[in-house]
Amino acid sequence: MTVIAYGNGPTASRLAVQSFDRLRTQLNGFQSQLSTGKVATTVAGLGIQGSVSLGLGSTASRLEAYQGNAQDASLRSQLIGTGLQQLDALGSKLASGLTDTVNLPIGRKYVVDTARGSFEQAVDILNSSLGDRYLFSGRATDTRPVLDSDLLLNGDAQRAGVKTLIDERTQADLGTAGLGRLTLASAGTTTTVSEEAYGLPFGVKIAGIAATGAGLAATFTAGAAGSAGPPAVPATPASAAIDVTGTPVDGDAVTYTFTLPDGTTGTLTLSAGAAPADGADGAFAIGATPAATSANLTAALQTALQTFVTNTVPGASAAKAADDFFAARPGAPPPRVDTSGGSAAAATAIVSGTAANTVIWYQGDDGPPSAARGTNPARLGDNQTIGIGAQANEAPFRALLAGFAVLAVQDPAPATPPPDDQTLALLDRARTRLTGQTSGTAVRDLAGEFSLAKGTADAAAQQLSQAIKHVGDSQAAIENADPTEAASKLIQTQTRLQAAYQTTSTILRLSLVDYL
Repeated sequence: MTVIAYGNGPTASRLAVQSFDRLRTQLNGFQSQLSTGKVATTVAGLGIQGSVSLGLGSTASRLEAYQGNAQDASLRSQLIGTGLQQLDALGSKLASGLTDTVNLPIGRKYVVDTARGSFEQAVDILNSSLGDRYLFSGRATDTRPVLDSDLLLNGDAQRAGVKTLIDERTQADLGTAGLGRLTLASAGTTTTVSEEAYGLPFGVKIAGIAATGAGLAATFTAGAAGSAGPPAVPATPASAAIDVTGTPVDGDAVTYTFTLPDGTTGTLTLSAGAAPADGADGAFAIGATPAATSANLTAALQTALQTFVTNTVPGASAAKAADDFFAARPGAPPPRVDTSGGSAAAATAIVSGTAANTVIWYQGDDGPPSAARGTNPARLGDNQTIGIGAQANEAPFRALLAGFAVLAVQDPAPATPPPDDQTLALLDRARTRLTGQTSGTAVRDLAGEFSLAKGTADAAAQQLSQAIKHVGDSQAAIENADPTEAASKLIQTQTRLQAAYQTTSTILRLSLVDYL
């Protein structure tokens, strides 16, 4: 007889123990599912679905980051848009109130005070922030973009503000004779208006002359730079000459076209007639001879030219100086009138201001204002980005501030009020800046851009919310345990485990005699 030392008895015992261990592990797993609500506490416990769950988790994190960007972009766009609406309202309100009533003392003071208050509010809006990030500073979100309003207008002991620049520019454009750096001369029957010097950066420029009627002949001569020679040719300023070649009739006229310091144009017309030869009503008297008529025309032109310059140049000079002041940025101070040779009225050159002698109003991002939106891109998806950056030195803001400034620095109650036409010319230039006509884009147009950006961000946030929910549901289907199913399996496993206990106990009590 053959005796097998390790036969079916030991093997069965070992298999029973292994089965018991597996059931106990399963039981612990189902108990964990019921207590935690999760299929497994580790990725490995999910089996082949573990990598899928990891991928879904990564996708959810990316979508949540985009959702955060969209929500931030929506809030930022809303705040900027609200600020732009307020700026537009300030400009529109003042522009609509610029009527000829400001010529009255109370009206003039109202406009100046309103402009000053509006300027201060505009500066505050452009300095608004979201948390610790300034909204109108481009990439330099930690830098306050605009200096204090009073400093911008009045400067300080060392630096000139926009008021000083306007005063200097107005004096330089008017000139010592008050004729806008023009000269008037007559010889025989010819009257000539000339620019003071070729290439002079100040004053009124002659753009053309035209005459109607057989008795008047007009000649325009463009300026020339001259040359060093040899032979040397002196520079020649532009000029416009009118020659009385015969006897004009009533209605014959001469019209001068001028370019003003801010780039706008103005015309001056003198008509022949029986009116007094003072030029006040734009007429010159027809004399008995061409020489007498020419003398009358010269006298009338002297008065009319003085009136034209007085009425138009101060407003144009103020607008030009304000535009230059607000076109400056940290790396490019505004230009200044060179007064090193004496008074501003006699100045012949422009020099660059410096940070030491001129207020640099804008302190934010020094990048090009035209690229302001790109200074704060918001990524809303793998292939979707919107620009919500803003800079206080964008063209519509500069124009608006210049419109406020040219009025805010005026004397609200001058001892000698300026002529009505001069005031109206100033108001007209302020109005074009307050309404965005000079910048090409109004503040309300920018408000529309940010309104659209907010709508895009809100739509993206909603879509992302739905996508996040879908990914979350898919991940939950893998990771979350079904409590009913887990409880059922737990009961089944407990039953099987009890049977395994009994089987294992029986096997462990077997002896060799029982086995044989």
